[in-house]
Amino acid sequence: MRSTNRLRTMGNMTMSPLKLRLKHDRLMRDAARQVVGTDVELLKAGVAQKPVTTRAAETGGDYLRQIGDGALDLFEENRGKVAGGLTLAAAAIAVWLYRDQIGDMIAGILDPDEDDDGEEPRQSGDIST
Repeated sequence: MRSTNRLRTMGNMTMSPLKLRLKHDRLMRDAARQVVGTDVELLKAGVAQKPVTTRAAETGGDYLRQIGDGALDLFEENRGKVAGGLTLAAAAIAVWLYRDQIGDMIAGILDPDEDDDGEEPRQSGDIST
């Protein structure tokens, strides 16, 4: 039977598979660290040329322009529906703003005997004060 801990030779050195794996992993780690370091340096150079806030403002402005263009196209294709929706929204806002007065008016229509102050109406023959 062969031993599971075989030895490999690198140059004139003999290394176990575990040490060989460790050496390979360290080389990969160092290469990855170098790539990340280069990316960070490129990012710093890019930020130095144009700050992040400027980039965000440009990107946000482009996005808002696209949304505005899409909304304008939608409005031009569906003028009647958009006008109806705006009218409905305006009516809903008006009803909300005047909801108390509308409620009082409806209550007055449904129960004409009740006064606004909540007192019972007087009979014509009632002279009590």
